[in-house]
Amino acid sequence: MLPFAVVVGAFASAVAWHLRAPARRAAPSRPAAELGASLPRGPAGGAPGMAAAFAAVLDGRLPALVRFPDDASITLSRDACYGTCPVYTVRIFGSGRVEFSGERNVCEAHPAPAAVPRERAQRLLNGLLAAGFETMPDYLREDRTDAPGATLSLSDRGHGHTVRHYLGMEGVPEQLPAFEEAVDRVSGDARWLPVGREGACTGPDGRRHAFDRTGRSVPLPDGR
Repeated sequence: MLPFAVVVGAFASAVAWHLRAPARRAAPSRPAAELGASLPRGPAGGAPGMAAAFAAVLDGRLPALVRFPDDASITLSRDACYGTCPVYTVRIFGSGRVEFSGERNVCEAHPAPAAVPRERAQRLLNGLLAAGFETMPDYLREDRTDAPGATLSLSDRGHGHTVRHYLGMEGVPEQLPAFEEAVDRVSGDARWLPVGREGACTGPDGRRHAFDRTGRSVPLPDGR
């Protein structure tokens, strides 16, 4: 668990981020100390971790402190592994617009832009700042091999921060995989990705296929 002061500082950093450009305006908000006090408490009243702070903003237990412009965005890119991991990039804008581009082992490589509720996108962006995303370094140590990588990039009117993460590294802060999974979940990118144990896609004709390690499409027998 992180000290209470660290959690309060994370909320202060969210406001500071948004005020760096003159065109930005912070939404009306409660004082940082009051926000920190309203976070879910850990065992024996201890301060929550950053992952808990992120979840609290994302699910609405805490208000979004910052009103991001429509063209602010969070981008998640997932890289290849030794296997059939999907390789793709998904981007969520402050407006709720979602863009997806698949490179390998995906069911639909270039779908039309989609959309999620604007409030949902705003909560995601706010949650990243509340949980200290803008202070995180890269996590690239190879404690095990053949794992994929992920890159998260937050962009807001010329200001941004990027964190690269090798998923074979141990001891990564718990909020980082939570960030990555939330971008997948909020964007709804599962509609464009393989599903199930075999990593299957279903075509318009109802036929199913998977991918081999070279990225080649392999038809699946009926009943699988």
